Amino acid sequence: MDSLIKDFVLESTENLDRLDQEFVQLEADPRNAQLLDSIFRTIHTIKGSCGFLGFTKLENLSHAGESLLSQMRAGELLLNSSIADVLLKMVDAIREILREIEAAGVEGQQEYADLVEALKRLQVQTKKTPAPAASAPAEPPKSSPSPEPPPAAPAPAATAPPAEKPHAGKQEGTIRVDVSLLESQMNLVSELVLLRNRLLQKSSQTHDRELETAVHGLNVVTSDLRKNVMKARMQPVSQLYEKLPRLVRDVSRDLGKSIQLETAGGDTELDKTLLEAIKDPVTHIIRNSVDHGVELPAQRISSGKPEAGVIRVRAFHEGGNFHLEIADDGAGIDVTRVKDKAIARGMITAAQAQKMSEAELLALVFAPGLSTAEKVTSVSGRGVGMDVVKTNIEQIGGRVKVESTRGAGTRVHLEIPLTLATISALTVISSGCVFAIPQSALVEMLSFDSDEARERTQEVDGVRILRFRGAVLPLLSLRSELKLLSEETFNSGFTRIVVVQAEGRRYAIEVDIIRHNEEIVIKPLAKYFKQIGLFTGAATLGDGSVALILDLASFARRSGMTLLEDQHANKNQQTSARTRRTIVLVSASHGERLAIPVECVERLESLSESTREHSGGLEVMQYRGEILRLARLEDLLGDRRSAHRGPAEPPVEEGKFTAVVVRGQSGAPVIFEVSRILGIVNLEIEKLTPPTRHGVEGSLVIQDKVAEILQMEILIARVAAGDYQPAQLASIEMGPADGR
Repeated sequence: MDSLIKDFVLESTENLDRLDQEFVQLEADPRNAQLLDSIFRTIHTIKGSCGFLGFTKLENLSHAGESLLSQMRAGELLLNSSIADVLLKMVDAIREILREIEAAGVEGQQEYADLVEALKRLQVQTKKTPAPAASAPAEPPKSSPSPEPPPAAPAPAATAPPAEKPHAGKQEGTIRVDVSLLESQMNLVSELVLLRNRLLQKSSQTHDRELETAVHGLNVVTSDLRKNVMKARMQPVSQLYEKLPRLVRDVSRDLGKSIQLETAGGDTELDKTLLEAIKDPVTHIIRNSVDHGVELPAQRISSGKPEAGVIRVRAFHEGGNFHLEIADDGAGIDVTRVKDKAIARGMITAAQAQKMSEAELLALVFAPGLSTAEKVTSVSGRGVGMDVVKTNIEQIGGRVKVESTRGAGTRVHLEIPLTLATISALTVISSGCVFAIPQSALVEMLSFDSDEARERTQEVDGVRILRFRGAVLPLLSLRSELKLLSEETFNSGFTRIVVVQAEGRRYAIEVDIIRHNEEIVIKPLAKYFKQIGLFTGAATLGDGSVALILDLASFARRSGMTLLEDQHANKNQQTSARTRRTIVLVSASHGERLAIPVECVERLESLSESTREHSGGLEVMQYRGEILRLARLEDLLGDRRSAHRGPAEPPVEEGKFTAVVVRGQSGAPVIFEVSRILGIVNLEIEKLTPPTRHGVEGSLVIQDKVAEILQMEILIARVAAGDYQPAQLASIEMGPADGR
């Protein structure tokens, strides 16, 4: 009997989770017979099982709901919001009774007489002749056999066989397994992975062919076993989606708002433990979007928006991680209000607020106790929701970030690992210490001899860079950044570099030794290691050594790198607030200093004068298999006569010229000729002097001299359109006295 009750509770709970979504869909499409039949069968199955198991309270409640649904199936009643409210209350009550049964084996003390009566009242209101209804089935066959049977037809359809057939088929193909058993299996597989790694290490040292063959077979079986156990733990995120329509419906109705929910990526899978862990954070974010994000209908109409707001939820896999985006088309976050609230609560000072970028101010919404709500309501206002989101997501090794555009909406992005148990990682060594880099973040591994290393790497103003596949990447040293003080040195004559990607930005890390990829079992860190903030966990390797797993995003931030999203957020800001920028500082032919945003730069080159060619009155050159436009920056920036205020700077090397290869958001690269590369500079800009010519964002002092920050998209577009004329050609075609 205990086994039957357990199965009944599990199956009924799963069916109820689906009912929330189906009722919301039926409310939007009341004549959808397929949805109505599915809802009816679920309630009918619960009622039938209750009678067999002796749960009379649950039987009475579900019977009242079934009778109301039966009238709807017969076409006597059409679902509206009032009826949907009562039916959803019935679903909640059934769920509560099931919890009591699961916990104690009995239905609990709470009575639901008022709810049963409400369900019956809805039935009575729709019957024109209540008394004859009971005897109606006996009379009709004589006079009108065809019109009358429909009201009684629901009975055969509601019998057990139609509902039991698909259920029986499902039982044949699946089996219920306790989650704790899966947890135990995962732990055993993790230990098996460690033993496998040790055997692989030992077999490679013995050179015993038979042992190597046996260990190789063990390796294959262990890897397959690990994948299968992990797959058994993976669940589609659609299980999470099932609860969201009901949540949006209830909260939006309480607030008097009209909101549509759109979901995508429901078949994207995630470890069951992690799926459970993100349910509360997602609930908080959705409630926040409904309350703070989407405006009231009148406000939306006055803003030129549709009356109904939209909340979009999208799940996908990228970079070996699980991603979930929750976006709304509401009013967006008022950054000024966030700043004022934070100052009022003493979280930051006014001076600190002036130095913070918009992205840093937006991040304050995750601070404990901060809320922009005017008053505390049942939905929000206490400033704990987003704090809970950040805490819970970070506890499972994930990250959360928020982006918002005033008047256009807000997007919250969650990124978490697919599993907490094992991952594939690259192990590296620096100063004798072993570190692990998650395979999902790995782009490429490089090894250069001393000559090639000098060609590909350089240091400008204390900033090291790597020229990598047409791009200029920041180059960090693991030894230097972690301040490793080991006396052990390693010098093989080669430079070994690992290119990684974190939070949309690629950068390079120099290490002493690149070992190999292996599956590692993640172990939590001690408290004092967590405070460092540079590692996500630790792992015991096959040789018994311990490796710390690098948190690449935190590593990049700690190293002073400006992340890509911050660069885009600050790109066009010309306000008094301080912003951080990274630029390539160059000198034009007559000493003018110009600053090129680093995100536009692909390569820094020293090119031969003989590569210059002319086509259509413009300079071009053959570069890496392409024909690219070649232009001088001063030719694009206005009156050329102003460039003759001083003598031209001599070339850095005879027969060569210095160039910066840049690329905009679309189109082919463009080559800009400059006099010199002065360095790569990290700036904290407080204020820009307004521009004096087209294509310039503004001016500021860099290294005690005035420099202009260029608007590269404008200049690149002019080059692509041929909207300029080279000075050298102009002097030949029009003469040096020409005024243009």
